[in-house]
Amino acid sequence: MAGNIFQTASEILFWIGFALWYRFFGKGKKLPPLPPLPDPIPEDAPLSEEAKPFRFQRSPDNPNALIRRLWGAELFYWVFAKWTNNGADTVCVMHFLAPGVDVRKYARSAWLRTRYEAPLLGGKIVKGALPKLAKHLPYWYYDVPRNYADASQWAETTFQFVEQQEGKDDLQVIDELRLDLLSTKVSDDYPAMCYVYVGKERNTFIYHFGHFVSDGASAMSVTNLFWQALADSADVDLNEEVRNLPWGSEAENLPPTVCDAMGLGPTVKDTQVMLQLVAPIVEGHLPSLTLLPQRTQRTGRDGTCTIMQLRMDQTESKQIYSAMKARGFALSHAFDAARHAAVYFIRAKEAEETGKPLKPTHMVNFLSPIDCRRFFRGKHKGKPYVTVGTAAFNTEVPIADLGREPGQSDQDWQQAVFTKCLSVLAPQYLAAANDWRLIKGVAGGATLLGCEKPAEPQGKVDVSDAYTSIGLLESKLKLDYVGKSGEKVLTFLDFTHSPRQTGNQMCLHSWNVRGETILSANYNDCYDAEYTKMFLETMAGVLREAVRRGSATDAAREMATPAEVGAANIEAAKKVELTPETRQDIEQAAPVALAEAAL
Repeated sequence: MAGNIFQTASEILFWIGFALWYRFFGKGKKLPPLPPLPDPIPEDAPLSEEAKPFRFQRSPDNPNALIRRLWGAELFYWVFAKWTNNGADTVCVMHFLAPGVDVRKYARSAWLRTRYEAPLLGGKIVKGALPKLAKHLPYWYYDVPRNYADASQWAETTFQFVEQQEGKDDLQVIDELRLDLLSTKVSDDYPAMCYVYVGKERNTFIYHFGHFVSDGASAMSVTNLFWQALADSADVDLNEEVRNLPWGSEAENLPPTVCDAMGLGPTVKDTQVMLQLVAPIVEGHLPSLTLLPQRTQRTGRDGTCTIMQLRMDQTESKQIYSAMKARGFALSHAFDAARHAAVYFIRAKEAEETGKPLKPTHMVNFLSPIDCRRFFRGKHKGKPYVTVGTAAFNTEVPIADLGREPGQSDQDWQQAVFTKCLSVLAPQYLAAANDWRLIKGVAGGATLLGCEKPAEPQGKVDVSDAYTSIGLLESKLKLDYVGKSGEKVLTFLDFTHSPRQTGNQMCLHSWNVRGETILSANYNDCYDAEYTKMFLETMAGVLREAVRRGSATDAAREMATPAEVGAANIEAAKKVELTPETRQDIEQAAPVALAEAAL
């Protein structure tokens, strides 16, 4: 008994001492603004100091060491690592079109440039740091070389071109490359690897980060950095070239990033669940948007993240839902359109005030993938979810037709932007829902994420399942969006979805919990609180004013009806090689799933 008391007292004293050390010595130094990186990168270019990942800080006695900070979702990574024997890696597949661009000429330098923006890519994992804390958390740090020679050597080692192969189509080659990366390539010395495949119909960037701190959001940040570096290096305006491509329902035409960050398999095992997953949602995680820095107010608290929330009560939430439903839009469409409208409106107003036009390159904010988490319905309600948006598609709103009309008030302009965003985004959601190649990649998660497995994993978890085990992990931690612990869950997920590798971002989330709508923003030191608050208030104002005015009018009538959606799903199914029994199941399930979604 006495021994236990002394042990408890010593632990308390240890944590008090650690807290005091962290208070006075662990916050890091205030850093100067990041200067633009020249192109090409000169050989004496230093590693970016500001592009530090979320919750890391430099070791005071080793300038190359990035040490993991507390607290946030550390338990998540700790349990996840134990589950998967540190096999919870992330693989991200990005298909990209680069018309008129010699990808072989620019891709390797784009990979090197990405490493300068996201230093962890070039870091070596050194385990066993801070051994006194090993009992509580598995600390490690990244040894990040800070000179051009090391960075260049890293790029040579971790980058590989893959050419077309006779007798194999692009998707077959890409799948083989992903499996190859998963099997042997990454190590503690080189935790990040990538292939660039120049195929017959598409180019593909396959990125693998082999340490369990990486997740789908981090991987997608890297793919976006790579894409932007490639676009900046090319001789043509690659962003504009991609935006001018016609919209299509096939994966390769979704501009410009199609991420497969969760590694879901291609097998359709449960068509009923599959159709429910792509249906509109009422409760759970609504779409999210990631923003790059626009206005900053640095405080020197690098590696920190702050969460800000704005709540809309049940009455307001019901009004928004009813207004959207009456006009043919899902709730997710409304929140996504309101988020886009708020981003555009705030930045367009700033452009007006400063006299500087809003450049098309700002559309990169709208091109960030949407993390749209969908719950299982019916008997699976509340069970682990599948990340549909992360594994499927992006949305884009062209800004050319969003400008202010002569004599238009701010409020009228804002609502016009919201209405246009609704009319543009909803068909894009529908196109993704009708793309059976995307749907097949999502449906396999039904089994992997717990519908047919116990919540507690039995024995060793197969590494191949690690990419789809997040839902199982949330079950083990007894996470529940809509129950009494909902508030803690939101905080947990806000932290786990925060920007980590690239750092300089703000993530806007929206939640529907127990009938209340919660608009949430997590932001790091590159955003000031007032600016973040303005985003949330503008988004809420857009929705409230839309309800007051009766929401969208003419644009809403152009949306497909449930019957048209069902017919489109049936037609899409005919293009896929299915057995007659499976096709019959699909045709019978589609109306049921759509009816459930409309409830």
